[in-house]
Amino acid sequence: PVVVTQHCATARLAHFLNELLRPVVERQLESTTFVNGADFIRKLNDYIEKPQHRLRPTTQFVTIKISNFYSMVAHGTMLIALQDFLTDYLIMPTINNISIGKIIRLTALFLHNNRFY
Repeated sequence: PVVVTQHCATARLAHFLNELLRPVVERQLESTTFVNGADFIRKLNDYIEKPQHRLRPTTQFVTIKISNFYSMVAHGTMLIALQDFLTDYLIMPTINNISIGKIIRLTALFLHNNRFY
């Protein structure tokens, strides 16, 4: 779990980054993220209706839960993944007039000054 106390120095930064990044991430991952079983079935039906779908009788579905992601992956690796994601999916090099570089630096500041258990 990520625990950020309400009055710690990075709580406002965490809130700011969440408000800034969440809409971008949700918009890009919406078609491959499932909220519940009904959402999965709806998206699966939409997918099979597309002529280019690759679903076969041998297709297997899996659920993966990573419980200790923050302690498994180095912060540098997370930052590279975030930068790649933002660079690949953003049309403009900014979100709300904040550059990708600044977003990466703010995220690095947050990661460096928090402990993940």
